[in-house]
Amino acid sequence: MLAGKLPYRDFALNAGPLVFALHALAAWISPGSFLGVWLLEIAALAAALFIAWKAAVRVSGRKALSMGCAALAGLLLVSSRAFVSGDTVEEFALSFQMWALCDLLRYMDDLKRSMSLRRMLLHGVLAGCVFWMKFALCGVHLAFITVITVDALARAGGVRRAVKMCCAFVGGLALTLIPWLIYFGANGALAEFFSVYFYRNWKALVENARPLWYALVGLGSGVLRNPVAALVLLCGAMYLLLRLVRRKWRAAHTAVTVAFACAAVLAYWEGTRYAYSPMAVAAFLLLSAGPLARLADRLWSRRRAWCGVLVAAAAVCVGFNCLTNGNLPYIGYPTAELPQQKFAQIMAENGGGSMLTYDVPDSGFYLATDQLPEHARFADCPAWFVSDTACKGLETQYEILERNEVEWVISRRSALYYGLYKLVAEASSPYDRSVGAQGNPYRYYLFRRAQ
Repeated sequence: MLAGKLPYRDFALNAGPLVFALHALAAWISPGSFLGVWLLEIAALAAALFIAWKAAVRVSGRKALSMGCAALAGLLLVSSRAFVSGDTVEEFALSFQMWALCDLLRYMDDLKRSMSLRRMLLHGVLAGCVFWMKFALCGVHLAFITVITVDALARAGGVRRAVKMCCAFVGGLALTLIPWLIYFGANGALAEFFSVYFYRNWKALVENARPLWYALVGLGSGVLRNPVAALVLLCGAMYLLLRLVRRKWRAAHTAVTVAFACAAVLAYWEGTRYAYSPMAVAAFLLLSAGPLARLADRLWSRRRAWCGVLVAAAAVCVGFNCLTNGNLPYIGYPTAELPQQKFAQIMAENGGGSMLTYDVPDSGFYLATDQLPEHARFADCPAWFVSDTACKGLETQYEILERNEVEWVISRRSALYYGLYKLVAEASSPYDRSVGAQGNPYRYYLFRRAQ
């Protein structure tokens, strides 16, 4: 993007336009390193933890204790297996989800208070920000507008009020579309924008859709892979359940249940289960800071002692992270040993030339060779789709190989079709062990044009 390439037209990745904008900002801050990404991650998580702290204070009434419990919930989140990849869309959407969830709780906890249209407009804007990152993460916002609308209909003169609130929310959503219409319209890429981000993503989502029970299986898998974080989330859920039993069917806790259900179903509806998929419900883990602070205050009122407990818990989290994090052993790993650098050196020694990553959604090979991708579908991966009809980019890659257009091809397949390319080198990437099939490192193959 910083070199003038346009999303969806010059490179057709499935991420939302706001994700591209955030990473363009990160690349501008620190070209050639992930420092900018880390700074954005820190800002996003800090905002989410601040909202979690304010929500915990509302539940427990203790500021210092609530801050410690919110920090502990954050440490559990970043120490979990779901956080192993880093730089996920779920991280950047977390603060928006937290704001919607906490405001919904605040509103439903005091039904005498009404939600203003201006506030509904703001929530529409927040939902739009998440929508332009990844629309499968809009479960919390879907629950928000559903619960608010049902509550408005239940009140006197509710139909008119409900319509107004829905219009304000949708108006906020529409406002977030304007910058993208201007940006892509001015560059003549509106068709590509709607085709890739809407049609292609939606078609893949529908074709990969699974029954409702599959979402429960996926959620259960996420619990088993992140047991400590899931335990804290379960404590928060039990707190809500007990309050439901004691005070009958409280609207606030019903709203949280609806929001959790929507977030989980949308996150796992697609049928794919990645290590980071549980991050879609991370907002509810941070929300558990309130019940934790309340429980801690009731069990033991000595503040200094709790400070020591929280510091010890933080140390345990950091130690657990160091022991289980698959990334830690590769800090300081020689860059020259990575497949990207090895292949770049071979290509440079043999005259360079154009390159295509075939069935490898990894732009690191282009960065290593200091090349801009020539083909829009350079990062297509057939595993993202069910049928070839939804994966037009894969067909384009076939056509590129058939026409013998590029000098070099990098693939995770040990053989290419048509016999037009010959195998030159192969290399494994130990760093990919955490995300490779069954924990095995990915193996990459470098091919060169035979004629």
